Amino acid sequence: MPGIDDGSYDCIYCSGVLEHVDNFQAGFREITKVLKSGGTFLLGLPFRQAAHTRRQDFWRFTECGITTLLKQGYDVEAITPIDPIEGADFTAAYWVKTITRHAT
Repeated sequence: MPGIDDGSYDCIYCSGVLEHVDNFQAGFREITKVLKSGGTFLLGLPFRQAAHTRRQDFWRFTECGITTLLKQGYDVEAITPIDPIEGADFTAAYWVKTITRHAT
């Protein structure tokens, strides 16, 4: 992120944002750059949510996709489904808590 030094933050909270970034992977890389090694990344991502702000609502994330996104550089402490439908693997969203393990 322009003007922010690499490894500047101990914790980043990002909820309801990445689905609105057309290149969410680039956004994710920037978050990773400014987070300190050993820092906490708290992430909220939608799965079963209606489109909102339709012109800038690009993505939905599965648990498998979240795990894949985080496998390099993060230790996932928890992926918690929010408002799951009983008896189905169909949740509204996920709360994710991770710890960075990348070197800064």
